[in-house]
Order: sequence, then structure tokens, then C-alpha cells
Amino acid sequence: MKIQPIYLDLCPDYIPFLVQATKADGGKADPSADNLIIYEEGGADGTFDSTDITSSPFDPAKVNSKTGLWGVLVPKSELTAGKFYIALWEMTVDSKTTAKVEIFFACNASDFMADVSSLASQDSVDTVDGIVDDIVEDTNELQALIADSKLPAQVAGIDDIDFPATQLASIESSVVAAINTACPATITVNSLYDKADDIQTDVTAVKGEGFTTEADSLHILRNRGDEYWATGDIGSVPTVGEITEGMEESGGKLDAVFQTVGAFLDTTVSSRASLGDGNVDVTFEVTNDATDEPVPDVLVQVRATDDTTAAVIASGYTSDAGEITFRLNDGETYYFFRRKAGMTFTDPVEVIVSA
Repeated sequence: MKIQPIYLDLCPDYIPFLVQATKADGGKADPSADNLIIYEEGGADGTFDSTDITSSPFDPAKVNSKTGLWGVLVPKSELTAGKFYIALWEMTVDSKTTAKVEIFFACNASDFMADVSSLASQDSVDTVDGIVDDIVEDTNELQALIADSKLPAQVAGIDDIDFPATQLASIESSVVAAINTACPATITVNSLYDKADDIQTDVTAVKGEGFTTEADSLHILRNRGDEYWATGDIGSVPTVGEITEGMEESGGKLDAVFQTVGAFLDTTVSSRASLGDGNVDVTFEVTNDATDEPVPDVLVQVRATDDTTAAVIASGYTSDAGEITFRLNDGETYYFFRRKAGMTFTDPVEVIVSA
């Protein structure tokens, strides 16, 4: 026999107990006599308490004029969290005496909520922001030196340097250490997205005003460097091919580091997602407005209001089919918010749960 939960902290003041009476052939029929007894069981030992709750037994009433549908509204105040309740229906249907038993367990939904207070780490996100700000400041100083003719104009076109192997190893080690320090496992999803927006703004600042592909692309700058190496008297210098090869090697190493860290953060953050603890499965699909194709790996957050600062009730990422299934409460209204880098959504999406 299935034990059904009653979440007292989510219920109104009265809780419905219902039964559908049927005849032997399966047809609906109103009982000529009926009775509901609710026993409270503490489960402290191996014997039944056999104790009625305060208002038991109850006299059921017909519900919504539906044939055979009878019920009782039981005061929530008579139920205690952590107790079992045995509901015994005694009825006479089609001149036959019959009975039905249901078992319930009273509890509070708040007892099952995860404590995520330790997940936030705004200090670590601020550290990343500080590192990017330092890069922007150093780049602006270099641009000022070029503008003041303190560096040859041709040098402005050379942003690739062939580092020795020892320097490459040192750079890689420093980058890994900085990322490990600034991005621990305790980091929030929202702070990651917010900081990504800040980083994009800083990258735009690094490019500087007046940047154009025709004048400032790597190809144009490399050709400018070729001319300088061919005509300038600066001693023994690496070839453009060597510079390009060195930067491709270092860039590949840095890319591997970022991919590793990205995979680590994705796993850490996604492992903290909760799909809710309601009584109805609600499948939500995210599609591309332009192509109508499903969109995977979209963060979907569920709130009880359309306020983006409201607490997140449930969250998770869409599958390859663009779908995610939450456990929400029947009859409640929820608001769905979607986020994915590089995409914009019209949120929130209002969803009314109906079993």
C-alpha cells in the first residue's frame, strides 16, 4: 500500500480527504451510509496506537454534486508533522458493506530543502574581475606609449611573441594557479553569467576605439611586421612563421586550460540543480524562435513570482532535445526564466500547473 505525503507547510487550513464509491460492476454510486475514521500513529514501537484525531470520526459529504464522490475537509491543525495517519472509509454501496484504507505521512516541505548558503562566493568572482581590470589598465598604458611615439609605430602591429619553452611553461602555470584561486567550486550560476557580461565589456575596451578588421586584423598587422623585420636594423629576430607557430602553440595550451576549467565549472554548477519536489511532472521545452529547433544546455530557473530577485524554487539545464522536467505542485502558478550565453529570451514564461 502506497504511503502518501502531506506537506503541512504548503497546505491551506483544511485538507481534503476524498473517496469515489463504485458498485461491484465498476459503475459510480452514492453510498447509503458512510463514515471516515482517521487514526494517528507515532510509530515509536511495534504496536498500533489506534488513536483517533480530535474530530474523528467524520461524516463525509457529497462533493460538487458528483455521483459517488464523497469527502471531508480535515483541519490541518489536527495533523502533526512526523506522524502517520490511517484513513479508514466505511461505506454501504449497492446494499453491500465495504471499506477502503489509505495511509498518509504528515511532514513539512521545508525539511527537504537543501542548504545552498555556502555555494555563493562573490569574492572569487570579484577576483576575476580585478584580474581583467589589470589587463585593461596595462593595455591602455601600452597604447599610450605607442601614441606618444615612445615605441616604433611598426611595433603596434605585432601582438604575437615567440616565448621560449620555459616562459610558456611559467605562463601556463601562472594562469592555472590564478584560475584555481579565483574560480573555486563554490561559485553561483548567476554570478558567472553576470561576470561574463563584465568580461565581454572589458574585451571590447581592450580592442580600443576605431578598431576595424581592414586596418587592425592579425593578417594586416603581421604583414606590417614583415615589412619592419625586412627593413629595420634590430639584429637577429624570429621570422613571422616562427612567431605564428609559437603563439599557436601557447594559444592551444591556454585553450586546453580554459576548456578544463569550463568543464569543471559546468559539472560543479549543474550538480547543484534541483528539479523541485512537487506532485506533478511538468516538462518544459526551449526552442530557437528563429528556427524552431530545440536548444540544449539552457539554464531554466523556476520562481513563484515574475520578480528576477525572488527565490529559485527549482532549476536545471535542458537536454539535447531542449527539454527539462520539473516536479511542481498542482494548481500553482510558476514563472520560468531562461539563460544561455549568446542567446536572448523573452522572460518570464508563466506556467499554471494542472494534473
